Amino acid sequence: MKKVVTFAVLALAALFCAKERKPVSIPDVETAKTHWLHITCRGKYVGWTDSVNTYGWIVGKDVVSLFDPHAMDGFCYPWQGEDSLDFRIEKNMKGITDVELKTRDDSTSYGLANNYFLWADGKLVGGYYSELSLLPDSLLKGILTIEADYDYYNNIFGPFDPQRALSIDALKRLPKLSVISADINWWDVQRDRAINTLKMIPSGVDIYLTYGSRSWEDIGELAEIKGLRSLNLWCYGMPPRGILKLAKVENLKRVHFLRGVECRLLPFLQAFLLGLVRPDCEIEMPGRRR
Repeated sequence: MKKVVTFAVLALAALFCAKERKPVSIPDVETAKTHWLHITCRGKYVGWTDSVNTYGWIVGKDVVSLFDPHAMDGFCYPWQGEDSLDFRIEKNMKGITDVELKTRDDSTSYGLANNYFLWADGKLVGGYYSELSLLPDSLLKGILTIEADYDYYNNIFGPFDPQRALSIDALKRLPKLSVISADINWWDVQRDRAINTLKMIPSGVDIYLTYGSRSWEDIGELAEIKGLRSLNLWCYGMPPRGILKLAKVENLKRVHFLRGVECRLLPFLQAFLLGLVRPDCEIEMPGRRR
């Protein structure tokens, strides 16, 4: 009788432990590898939503693209560890008082009505530098991301104004800046000035660069940009010798060769070799991806 009772107790205990030690199913494993960032867009385009899996992301290092759903304007926003993010991209300084701006009438007296600013959860966190540079330091303390638009002012408003172009000294006004985006093409007036500035950006600030090379230009000089993390290249028949120089950029995580005027001359072999020596770097070419 005692043996029967003992067996019954052990059987129940085994059953209980089996329930407690239920193996993780495949769906549970997949769920453990997800951490969703839920994004909503306010302002003019209320109701737009998106979700991004931030599993494995590093706070302040990995970025999410926040863009105007009905336009080409957007910013690389460094993830701050949020589970949800509500943003808007405005063409003006709505939400900032005249006292803060120190304007006489409205934001147009600062020339701020023609460019874009990024707001996240009600805070000003980014914008085009040519316009941000006109704001007082008190409004720049929370800026996380900027578009270094060297030629925007020159092309839209008139003569180039060095006071509205990103410089090394300007970084002192942006204590929390962690991402710089720049779009530089072969015809840009301030091209050399912009590249030289990016080369001097200190470590810790990531640079997302879209670059259009001159015909048969050696792009090896881009390897001198220490913070270069992502590079979009418009190919205009660039020679192959400079591409492998990018392998020494430790921060580089992505190179995307975009279609260009002479894309048939794209050095696929060198791009392939770059992928071999930098397996941690994502390489994309027209029609293929590694």
